[in-house]
Amino acid sequence: MKYLLMLALSVCLFINANGQDPINLLQGTWQIRSFKYNDVQSTSETSPTRKYKSYTPTHFSVLEIDTATGVIITSIFGSYQVADSTYRETILNVNKESAFMIGKTFSFKLSFKNPNTLLTVGSFNGVNSEEVWEKATAMKGVTRIDGGNKLSELQPLYILKNKLEQIKFHSNIKEGKSPLAFIPQDHIASIEVLKDATAIALYGADGRQGVIIITIIESEQANVVKLLKAAGLID
Repeated sequence: MKYLLMLALSVCLFINANGQDPINLLQGTWQIRSFKYNDVQSTSETSPTRKYKSYTPTHFSVLEIDTATGVIITSIFGSYQVADSTYRETILNVNKESAFMIGKTFSFKLSFKNPNTLLTVGSFNGVNSEEVWEKATAMKGVTRIDGGNKLSELQPLYILKNKLEQIKFHSNIKEGKSPLAFIPQDHIASIEVLKDATAIALYGADGRQGVIIITIIESEQANVVKLLKAAGLID
């Protein structure tokens, strides 16, 4: 009876999660936990990188971080739509090494085991993929990832670029949100990622985890600065 009740509860959670608006469920930052690419199974514990994906109601961003060095190796920014459990994303901007992906669209089937566990099945650049993602959770005011690593220690330097200046800003660690969650995505003109020696040469020690430069559409620059100051991301 105990196991039947546990099974019934699991089924109810699955049904309730899928009964909600998937766009609302997606909001926030997720970390990949396990994945299968072309039948090769792996987990975040055995992978040499950590992968995070953040969603707003219309756009997403991906950061892939080298586990050993903490340096960003991949950054992706794009828009997405969800209809009938099919998730379709379009790549708008990436790091220079992956420029061939700009403009490409990929489709995945979405399902939620519960509000904090997301499963995606589809293909990406010709690779069949199955991924399991979990929401990043806040503990004692600091966002943590399994193994005790603080997400704050992995954060790159964020630069807001406008016509006249470049402004440094930081993450909202207490709420565990990506800085991109505070910027209306249709106000972003482009995102550029610098890493390794280039990032350090231009920004010193602040750039050791990589630098993400966000260029804002000129007509919205003042508005975005005001939003980031209100969120406490600009001192």
